[in-house]
Formats: sequence, structure tokens, C-alpha cells
Amino acid sequence: MEAPKTRRELLDKLRMTSVAKKDWDEFYEIYWRLVYKVATNSGLPHADAQDVVQKTFIKVAQNIGRFKYDSKKGKFRNWLCLIAKQQAASHFRKIPIAPMVPGQPRVSSETEIRRMPDSASDWESVWDEEERSHLLHTALERIKPRIKPQQFKIFLAHCVKGMSVKEVQDLVGVSANQVYLAKNRVMPLFEEAVKAVSRFGAEGPEV
Repeated sequence: MEAPKTRRELLDKLRMTSVAKKDWDEFYEIYWRLVYKVATNSGLPHADAQDVVQKTFIKVAQNIGRFKYDSKKGKFRNWLCLIAKQQAASHFRKIPIAPMVPGQPRVSSETEIRRMPDSASDWESVWDEEERSHLLHTALERIKPRIKPQQFKIFLAHCVKGMSVKEVQDLVGVSANQVYLAKNRVMPLFEEAVKAVSRFGAEGPEV
């Protein structure tokens, strides 16, 4: 079966009674970082945030058949963030209240929950950050098998992390010419991968 061309098409497929595992895997890969960010922004540590991610996607699987896209009511990711916030809130309520420490205010679970984003614009800022991270990560993973390990390390350090040529020379043990050659070799592949990944999210209505 042909893979969905846009996120809207992917969501439509997930609402069907019979869904291929690869479609759920693709959906998870797109959105798990956003859910994780919602959980960690609420104050949950890594392990608890991972638990919230799993519970959120279980809830989505149980309810996505009833989800209907309506641009007037907001994007799918806002609905997803709302579920994530509910799961984080539920997780907080199960955490025992720590004893008071003299001189330090007690932060309740409700206080932490109120710190989480509420408006669509807040969710958008969280999403934009994770979208950029996902785009970069996915593009790099696509080109990595096509590039020599040393050239990939050089490109990652110089073009992604912003290290200077001299810093890369010291880190990798190469000449300045090798840094420039790696950049010229890898950059076109990276830009091509970014366009391909962006195209998947750019076609059709925003979700």
C-alpha cells in the first residue's frame, strides 16, 4: 500500500478501522516529540514524560476515529496537545506530595499543570520548535547512510552545530580543506532531504 503523501492523508488513514502498523509508526515519529515536550514543560522528568507519551498515543488510538478535522475549531495538533496535557495532569495527581522543606514554597501538582501552555498560540510555539527539530533530525538520518562517517561528523559539527573551521579541525583532526570539501559534498544532499521532509508536512491543510 502506498504511503500517505501528506499528514492530512495520514490522519484520514488512521481513522479507518484497519490501519497498517507502518502508518501508526509514521504518525508516532511525527508527533511524539511534541507530546514529550508538553510533558516535560509541565515539570515531569524524563521517565514520567515517556509514560505520558505512551498513554497519550493510546488515548489517540482510542479516539481518533471520532476526530473530525475542522479548521475553524483548530488544528489536529492542538487536540493532541490537549490530550497530552490531560495525561500529564493525571500523572501529577498520582504523585505523592513531598514533605515541606523549611524556607521553600511547596509546588503542588495543580501549580505545575497551570504552567503548561493553554492557548493555541502557545501550542504553536511548542510545535514550531519541535517541527524544526524533527525536520533537522529526519533529514540528517536520511543522508547519513550516503555519506562517509568522517564527512558526516564534519558537516554536523560545522554546518549544524555552528563550530568554526578551526574548531572542527581540532575536533576531527582534519585540514581546513577537508572541512570545506565535506561541506560542499554534504550540503546539497542535506538541502534535498530537507525539501523532501518539508513537502510531506506542507501539502494540504495544516494538521
